[in-house]
Amino acid sequence: MNRFSDDRAYYNKFYADENDLVYGSSNLLMQQTYGNMIGLLIKENIITPDSNVLSLGCGSGTFEIKLAKHVKNIAGVDVSEVGIKKANLKARKESLNNVIFEPGDIKILSYPPNSFNVILAVEVLHHMSDEEIASALKSSLLCLKEGGAFVCFDPSSRRIINIFKPLFKKQISEYHTPEERELDIKKIKEMLKAAGFIDIKMRYFDFFMSSLGFLLPRVSARIARFIYVLDRLLVSTPGICYFSSGFAGIAYKSRG
Repeated sequence: MNRFSDDRAYYNKFYADENDLVYGSSNLLMQQTYGNMIGLLIKENIITPDSNVLSLGCGSGTFEIKLAKHVKNIAGVDVSEVGIKKANLKARKESLNNVIFEPGDIKILSYPPNSFNVILAVEVLHHMSDEEIASALKSSLLCLKEGGAFVCFDPSSRRIINIFKPLFKKQISEYHTPEERELDIKKIKEMLKAAGFIDIKMRYFDFFMSSLGFLLPRVSARIARFIYVLDRLLVSTPGICYFSSGFAGIAYKSRG
């Protein structure tokens, strides 16, 4: 069994068994984290109502469906057929006609060159080896239109919440694959540059809220609000934000 098959088997099981608990609408912390990501995309003028978007590793489509009302079209691709089936069911339930999900290998995209204004990788790259990331970045660059943006959202290797990892070994083992890792922000910036991207910048979007979303998927609205306010304060404070849990890597394709 090759790596692609291994990943597909793991995520088919995850999206069949655990996905709704972690990414469902009742997980207020995770839903707010997605809201923060979309807010960043809007603030940075990356997405507009005319954007054609590709989302790598879309899973069951929760983020993409939340994003759909802000863009013209969005396509999602994922290794898991189970995730893709759930994503398309969600899109039909929401009566969305600007969203499509299909299975595929994000390391070697099958779309024509210059197809998308924006390509997103939401919590995806940290599941991949350096070689796989390099392949996905090069493939993404080809599929982007000139001046188009690539954005990844991933956990940072310098996040301060790692000091609490020993307390949550069981939960981490349940929801994390063996190859998962936090990413070095400087290294990702270098990899984006090596792939041919320009105007690269890094932003922080999450101090600890998404991690708590995995650990506490059923918190009350009042507690979720308190966590959100505290998270926003920490992630926007100079110096402290350096130790944020999640970062966004933003890069552009040259206009020729």
